[in-house]
Amino acid sequence: MANADPSVIAVDNANLADTFTRGFLADAVAVFTARALGDIAQIQALTRVDRIGVPVFVQLADNDALFPASYAAAEAQFYSGAPAVTVDALASSGHSFNLHTARQASWQHIAAWLQRTLDG
Repeated sequence: MANADPSVIAVDNANLADTFTRGFLADAVAVFTARALGDIAQIQALTRVDRIGVPVFVQLADNDALFPASYAAAEAQFYSGAPAVTVDALASSGHSFNLHTARQASWQHIAAWLQRTLDG
């Protein structure tokens, strides 16, 4: 990723766990499969995101291999119990926003959303 600091990537690769429990892996496969099929009901059953009853802010990045910004149009549908859902697409970033050089844009978007939501 062009906007990720290579030294941060090296630290991640050297220190993060590289194994998952079987339960986590099975859940992840089920969620990714439901996502690929566009099965909103299955995603809600697996993740229970439809039970969220407060405003939701979701950030997706243009260079995220897992949840790219191209998913933004469908994302709000998952949070059917939320009174409002804001989906923010970040440019020049990948999956772990805080590890990218464009992270301050993410923080600014979060701060602005909080300000609007709490003041509103």
